[in-house]
Amino acid sequence: VQFTGGNRDTLSSVNFESSVIGNGSVKFGCSVKTCNWQDGIGSMDGTTYRGGMYREKPAHALLKEIMDDAGFGYTLDSTLRNVAVTGYLPICSHREALQHLAFAIGGYVSTARSGTVNIMAFPDFSNIPTVSIGRDRKFVGTKVKLRSLVTGVNVKAHEYSLSDTVEELCKVTLTEGRNEILFSEPAAELSVVGGTLAESGVNYCIVEGEADAVCTVSGRKYVDTEKTVTVRMAELPAGDKENNIDADSTLLNSTNAEKAAQRLFAYYQYRIEQDISFVMQEEQVGLLADIETEYGVYRGSVL
Repeated sequence: VQFTGGNRDTLSSVNFESSVIGNGSVKFGCSVKTCNWQDGIGSMDGTTYRGGMYREKPAHALLKEIMDDAGFGYTLDSTLRNVAVTGYLPICSHREALQHLAFAIGGYVSTARSGTVNIMAFPDFSNIPTVSIGRDRKFVGTKVKLRSLVTGVNVKAHEYSLSDTVEELCKVTLTEGRNEILFSEPAAELSVVGGTLAESGVNYCIVEGEADAVCTVSGRKYVDTEKTVTVRMAELPAGDKENNIDADSTLLNSTNAEKAAQRLFAYYQYRIEQDISFVMQEEQVGLLADIETEYGVYRGSVL
């Protein structure tokens, strides 16, 4: 951490050599100054991504588009690099766009022990754990919680197609120069009356015009055809009731929704949640681990 500016009682700026999550206290003489900081994922909450419509776009290309626009470095697991992405992203934060993408391609996002945003492949729970955490590395005070049984997962899939009808999308009064117009629904094949179309996407357009000019934007809207994909327990445990959860992403479609539902269902079958402190070695978020819960007894876990 590098501190610049101010005097012994005033801190004007803080520069971090890498991204860190948490709170910090800085001591100056006899006083203590407190500051908050966040990692790259948290910073992307306050930024805007204009979204788009995608058809079989490689995951690495869409990720580059999102992260370059956000201004953050990133890595992508090689097994996810060429996964084809088909679907839609609305105007949202870069963090939300990243969340949609990771969910659709079977990844998760982490900044743990790194100064970059890392998209890793979702763990295969059938694999053998790669690390082992024994009692000799655990601190006293482990908290254990049993999560509710999830008996099924409902995932919504989307198929987008252009309407045959050209219709008026909006009518606005311009200010002089460039005007950004946001759409309530995705659209394409735009035409503008009362201004000059300078730039466009499925969620917006930028029109150049004169002050107080009335501008009409027309185009063809995308129609969203939805379908629900379901994964259920073959047989309910005795005494338990159905407990289904719903998930949705506009990057899920008839091709990848089934796999997304299966991944989510498998994740929720890990019901024992342990809150532990331990001496770290090579562990990272998302790894499968055998954790010793009592003498000689290990439980498969996901960090």
